[in-house]
Amino acid sequence: MRPILSDIQNILATASLAFATGLVFRMFGLPAPFLLGALFGIWITGAAIAPIRKAWSSALASRAGNLRAWHSNW
Repeated sequence: MRPILSDIQNILATASLAFATGLVFRMFGLPAPFLLGALFGIWITGAAIAPIRKAWSSALASRAGNLRAWHSNW
């Protein structure tokens, strides 16, 4: 049951992001704003998440290593 709920959560987050980007594109008067919002909003966000996730994981790993070193010395 958990994977289905996770999929529904991901679909709702993706649809919300696409809709919000479509609204922004509509305010600027672009043609087919919701189509462009779904395409570019998700694409740009997806491209931005990978570097952020990589930076966060390395920073968290560094902090965990520092914490382990501190704990072993204490």
